[in-house]
Amino acid sequence: PDHAYLVDDALDATRHDEESDCIECGALEWSNLDSKGCSTEDYNFIPPDYYLIVNIFTIISLFLSIAGCALTFMYRENHVVKISQPFFLYIVCFGCAISVAANFFAGPTDERMFEEGEAQWDYATADLDYSMHSAMCNGFWWVHSTGFILSYSALIAKMFRIHSVMKAAKKLKAVRIKPLDVVKSILMFLAVDYVVLALWTITSPLEYVREVTDDAFGRPASSIGKCKSDDMGMYITIIMLIHLFLIVVGNVMAYVTRHIDNKLNEGRDIAICFFNNMQFMIIGVFILIVVKDNPAHSYLAKGLLVCINDVSLLAAIIGPKLWRIWGGGDDNGNGSFSMQTSMGTSNSSLTGATTSDGSAGSEMVTSFEPLEAPSGNKVAPI
Repeated sequence: PDHAYLVDDALDATRHDEESDCIECGALEWSNLDSKGCSTEDYNFIPPDYYLIVNIFTIISLFLSIAGCALTFMYRENHVVKISQPFFLYIVCFGCAISVAANFFAGPTDERMFEEGEAQWDYATADLDYSMHSAMCNGFWWVHSTGFILSYSALIAKMFRIHSVMKAAKKLKAVRIKPLDVVKSILMFLAVDYVVLALWTITSPLEYVREVTDDAFGRPASSIGKCKSDDMGMYITIIMLIHLFLIVVGNVMAYVTRHIDNKLNEGRDIAICFFNNMQFMIIGVFILIVVKDNPAHSYLAKGLLVCINDVSLLAAIIGPKLWRIWGGGDDNGNGSFSMQTSMGTSNSSLTGATTSDGSAGSEMVTSFEPLEAPSGNKVAPI
């Protein structure tokens, strides 16, 4: 019988015609192939240590995101933070916090069902309620994509805002751009991402399933619990392409604004962020493909990649500001910068200061001092 094994009795080892020759296996066990013992299914649950590691890194990342917001608010009147446009720094930190919080949805497991006896060894035919697990599967992509779009589109909007100001300044025109004027681009990226996620959730939602591998006698030898849907590959590819497009746009904006002083534009730091994210995306895709059939390793890799990516973003954006404030990295302390601008066939240098109080209704005001042009004429102050 499936649920019994043969006793290794030397006196009657060849006949097995007595009731005592068979001993019943325990719950969720059955006779192994050589009939000399009992086997149990390998459920491939995620080890508790893996949950502990990912949760620790997630909490640390959340703390750093909150700390980034708090420090930005604390030093909002410092010129180092002012010229970095605090409004967008808040969005970056908030986006990182949301993105890393997706790790709490990343590891659905049905281990409790087995511990409490709700699932049996032949559970594959049982009517188990996996609705909460499926909700976690879909929730991960909604939460992580929201955080990713907020963080990186805010950096693009930040560069676009200062680029618009400097472009107008080169034409000797006054320009006032409020943060809300460029928030539209953030909302646009979010809208595109949400449309894809909504279509995915409606037409082919992720469901938590347990895929079973049977032995030679049709009994479950091993199984893995995973999030799955018919069109999962297509929708993940679309979302990854949207995120990749965002990274490409960010790198293009960093290149376009490369001549603006890094204290004002942070183009170098932002370029590092986008380049790092591109590396994480490429490497992460290959890692997740390799470990896709191992739920434990897949969960660990996905959780750590999200944490490392968000922490590296915070370090590249918030770190240099703290170093300039605390470590004296700022040379002049007055928020000045320089920019080269073209006038006709001659080049002239404009110097000035840009300020912003970081509130939603603040304006970026750029002031340029009159300098001597090569022709001897004065450049009109803006």
